[in-house]
Amino acid sequence: MRKALTSSAWLLTERALTLLLNFAVSILVARYLGPTSYGSLSYAIAFVALLSTISYLGFGGIVVQELVRDRETHSDTMGVVIYSKLAAALFAVVLGNAIAALVVHDGRDRLLVLLISISMLFDVAIGLRLHFEARTESLAVAMVASASSALGAIARVSAVAVAAPVWVFALIISIQSAIACLGYVFVYRRSVGPSSRLTFRLNRAKYLFNKSWPLIISFSAATIYLKIDQFMLGQMRGMADVGTYAIAARVSEVSYVVPVVIVASVFPRLVELRTVDASKYRRRMRESIRYLFWLGMLVAVTVSFIARPLISWLFGEEFRAAGTILAIHVWACPAVFMGMIVEKWFVTEDLLKLFIGRQLMSAAVNVGLNFLLIPKFGGVGSAVATVVAYTLAYYLSCFTSRKTAQAGIWMSEAIAWPLIRLIRGPQRA
Repeated sequence: MRKALTSSAWLLTERALTLLLNFAVSILVARYLGPTSYGSLSYAIAFVALLSTISYLGFGGIVVQELVRDRETHSDTMGVVIYSKLAAALFAVVLGNAIAALVVHDGRDRLLVLLISISMLFDVAIGLRLHFEARTESLAVAMVASASSALGAIARVSAVAVAAPVWVFALIISIQSAIACLGYVFVYRRSVGPSSRLTFRLNRAKYLFNKSWPLIISFSAATIYLKIDQFMLGQMRGMADVGTYAIAARVSEVSYVVPVVIVASVFPRLVELRTVDASKYRRRMRESIRYLFWLGMLVAVTVSFIARPLISWLFGEEFRAAGTILAIHVWACPAVFMGMIVEKWFVTEDLLKLFIGRQLMSAAVNVGLNFLLIPKFGGVGSAVATVVAYTLAYYLSCFTSRKTAQAGIWMSEAIAWPLIRLIRGPQRA
């Protein structure tokens, strides 16, 4: 447990420092580019994020679980991860730019998509992080991520200083990914030794894909309701609206790094705990859900009160409208925070196939609400659609099946925890 906590500390430190650095630089970049150009850059990033669903392949939690359980197949498992991701990324780059040629009418915006899409090829190396997650050894990857983020931040600040055009900022994204790729390869080789070789075995690939295909669909649906709003705003309202909304979403989503890091660090321990003490495993799950929900509530209440002056102070009056959007968007945090640990519960309980329907339903709801609300309400409508979709995806949809209802009950208990504590008393709550 101490090793997991140490790993969590390193990840939290790296993510926190990287987050603060990137957020500070994004303020500078947004102020320099203004709503329209920043909107074009954000639109291209969202476009590529939607494409990244092709190269994701759902290997995250599944691979960590397999690496923890069976170290004998390490080379085969990691080989399937890396080679499969590389092939999928190549396909995604070609397909994405072909689609962009049809639906993106501005030449500059198509160039931004092309430059950013190249980063998917280098992001394949992120799969190597799973090796360190399984071993709860996060110092090396934290150093790589911090170094590449620092270099990327320096490059963006320099671009602002020399009044570079917007396409330079898109190019920097891919360069930063390339630097991180080299770093991950280096620390991985040091960890496994120079004699270790990644091997691709068809039987192993079939086994992993058979377990991970629900996560592929789930991730695709989740990415849709995370990024489709900016894509649809760009198509239906224009890049200035995308820029304003992107600022609000960025501030809101900054907080998501906290549950991501916490869950990534404790998940290997939960996998082990389930096999040795089922009662303790369930208790830890309930506690984790409760803590994450109320952490999300704290973020939502605080940010919603200070959203408008915060946006004006950080980004300037040009982005003033983002304050109203932020005050709404941030209320997705409670559902998102507890939903991240519940998703891991789906993995450990082998219920991923049931995850598909709820994610697809939530994505469809988000797209439908965006289609209805964007023409009249713009970014505000997209924020409402996001909160509804996240709440449906991470919480309400758990009650659609008896097998997943337990997670819904745990989340309901987390939401009602103050009342339960009041009725039962501190000793029994």
